[in-house]
Amino acid sequence: MVKRAFAVSDYENPGVLRLALTILSMIPHRSRITSRQVLQQLQQSHGMVVSERTVQRTLRRLVDECGIECDMRDKPYGYRWSPGSLPWVAGLLSDTETMLIALARQNIQLNFPATVETHHVGSSTIERWQERIRIEPACAPCQAPKLDSEILAVISEALYRDLELGISYTNLQGELYEVRVAPLGLIQKGLGFYLVFNSLEHQSIDHVSLFRIRQARMGQDLIERPQGFRLSDYEGNGHFTRHGQRINLSFNIKTEVGAHLVDTPLHPEQKVTVHENCLEIQATLEESHTLHRWLRSMGDDIWNLKLHVHEEADVS
Repeated sequence: MVKRAFAVSDYENPGVLRLALTILSMIPHRSRITSRQVLQQLQQSHGMVVSERTVQRTLRRLVDECGIECDMRDKPYGYRWSPGSLPWVAGLLSDTETMLIALARQNIQLNFPATVETHHVGSSTIERWQERIRIEPACAPCQAPKLDSEILAVISEALYRDLELGISYTNLQGELYEVRVAPLGLIQKGLGFYLVFNSLEHQSIDHVSLFRIRQARMGQDLIERPQGFRLSDYEGNGHFTRHGQRINLSFNIKTEVGAHLVDTPLHPEQKVTVHENCLEIQATLEESHTLHRWLRSMGDDIWNLKLHVHEEADVS
């Protein structure tokens, strides 16, 4: 194939650059995307009106310049990132950004030991950070369930590209279900990861543990996210943690056990009183099962525990 380079006028045209960068963000790593699918996403997700011929021309140039792979075995042609084609990404990041990516990598390894490949292609700077940072779990050393990396790849790509998913999963009783869903988001709770979805059969929003999904198949149809849906609202409405009333909480805790509460308070307005051998903690926060489990887990390291309903100040 004859290599075609961008003309200087292309680089000076902000519209051309914006189009090329937007298309780059759509290119998948595992599956392939066609020019017509790119055109559809440009119009529906980005409000960019261009011709399919312009999209095809831009894709051909990206194949030449940016390590995009074109599968021409059948029509329509499919495009994806070539393996090892992102060595320039790390060079665009600052020291702080590469450090945060290294921290994220360690956190992934903590949650998915020996199940998910976490290397970062072309990132010697991130490898360098791995020798200078360390994450230690703050909770009990539970082992994360095994997660199929292929399933995670399919789900994450469908979620990012707003494509329909077909999933097979088992419930707590071991019963197998197959459903067509519109993926809406992922939520992590401790070592658990949950897929929040809209059932295409029942038009109801629900969630399932990623570790219970046995198969995931990505469709070609774009989904429509429910109007007004926000992942933070779904999580905050008690689907993962049963919330209760606001309470005033106070207790004494051994200094060596509760020292982390000084740096990571239970609430931004928490009060800490330092005594000779202990800390006195006072905070107003929302009651939850998680809070009660944590308090019980402290055993004899906590005493003088007081918990009562918070009374809002009368401002009338």
